[in-house]
Amino acid sequence: MVSKTIEIDNSATLYNCNPNINDYRNTGVGFVVSNHSMVTATDFKEIDGRIATIKIRSLATSQTINLIGCYAPTESSSEDISKDKFYLKLKNTIKQLKSNKLPILVLGDFNCRLGQDLHTYYPNIVGKANNLEPETSANGIRLINLCETLSLRVMNTFITKPAHKTHTWVHPKTQTGHIIDLVLTENNSRIMVSDIHNSRSMEANTDHYMVTTILKLKYLNYNKIPNTNSKRKQRQRKAIHALNPEYPNILNNLLQNNHNLNQIEKAMIQAAHKAAIPYKSATKRWQHNIGNLLKEEIKHRKQLRLNWLNNPTTTNKNLYMQASKIVKNKVKLAKDQYIKDRISEMNSYFKKHDLHLAYKMLDDILATIRNHSYKAKRTNQVKDSDLQYHYQNLFNAKLNLNNTQVPLKTTQDPELTLDEIKIGLKNMKNQTTPGSNGITTEMIKQGGYKLIDMLLNIMNKIWKNPCTMPDHWLDAEVISIYKNKGLRSDPNNYRSIFLLDTIGLFNKQIITFQ
Repeated sequence: MVSKTIEIDNSATLYNCNPNINDYRNTGVGFVVSNHSMVTATDFKEIDGRIATIKIRSLATSQTINLIGCYAPTESSSEDISKDKFYLKLKNTIKQLKSNKLPILVLGDFNCRLGQDLHTYYPNIVGKANNLEPETSANGIRLINLCETLSLRVMNTFITKPAHKTHTWVHPKTQTGHIIDLVLTENNSRIMVSDIHNSRSMEANTDHYMVTTILKLKYLNYNKIPNTNSKRKQRQRKAIHALNPEYPNILNNLLQNNHNLNQIEKAMIQAAHKAAIPYKSATKRWQHNIGNLLKEEIKHRKQLRLNWLNNPTTTNKNLYMQASKIVKNKVKLAKDQYIKDRISEMNSYFKKHDLHLAYKMLDDILATIRNHSYKAKRTNQVKDSDLQYHYQNLFNAKLNLNNTQVPLKTTQDPELTLDEIKIGLKNMKNQTTPGSNGITTEMIKQGGYKLIDMLLNIMNKIWKNPCTMPDHWLDAEVISIYKNKGLRSDPNNYRSIFLLDTIGLFNKQIITFQ
């Protein structure tokens, strides 16, 4: 078999691996590339009469993709050996192309039928498409095994389309449509398949419909000089205030008999991350609440929509539109009731002087408003260099102080007691912003007796010898908050808030109390 490259009227190039003359019905794969498009084709290779590869480079985005064209044996073929050989060669071809670390796209007639129940067992391979077969054929099982081994997915099943836009072949006797021409990509592929549909108007002298696949490629900027010294920006996580009941047990296992403050702080942070209750934004809380109330109605509306897509009749459309209208009205009523409940809760929290939970209810109310036009657009922000210069002048200002020393009287104060520690914990406010180490008041209060005993020993040592106080207890993070008056670019229009270490602040309150 000899591969050929043929020019077609100077408008396109045909890359053809010639079929075997004695078996022309079962072999033959090719690629047609337009000469006037923004792509170039290179490295055309014939693996088999049923498999061929080519590299396509986009001139617009400077990206290269490995294309694999294939033609699998039919279901009616009685030779299982030829089917197994085909999938083995295809598997080796994909493995070899994966070594060059370029995106892979497999296009071909796989002559298989995929069942609707495959999504339950292989959700990463088969999507929720509703136009699949009642049962999976033998060739379909071979294809699923190939995809599972090489981490591939069948993209036709992840894009929901009406039945007349997804069928690629119609059985000549039963006139039933089937999806046998498939597009495969890698699970972690860098290319995104945005649409797959058949093109019935295109004619290519075949009993199959032409399949159109639309890809989205990202532009790569090779002129940009990479900054190797820059550090990756870490996602800022909200402070952990909500902990589940397992937090004390997890913390006790991590603490063991450590009396070092640094090890205690690390154990508290690790235990808090393991026992943290997942944070939900106000928008998600609102959506979750409504979703639970109208779960069955939304599910019914979704099913009617899918029925309409599969069978686009006037009756199915009217049923879907009617259900959609009912759900929309129920969402409005549930939204009004949700706002009323949040307002009543907010009033009760205001009466209890719990401002944190009161403003949390206010966030829940604002989350129901889709148009967030109340948020002001921030322009002319103050620069970090200006703030740094402002604080340097503020903290390093010269003060005229009297240097006359007053003799101090030394007294032998008693050590701290467990009762004083408990009273100090009780007086500390909840829901406060932590310092640089991320330890919150709730982590100390819910830590259990073992943590309190360790902190008591550490504070008594500092009480006896103040020189042993950790240096980071004396440091603070400065947060600048705009006063909503004057220019944002002026550092004098910002209020400074100092975030101290929570354990150091706890120690300070106990000393003040004593």
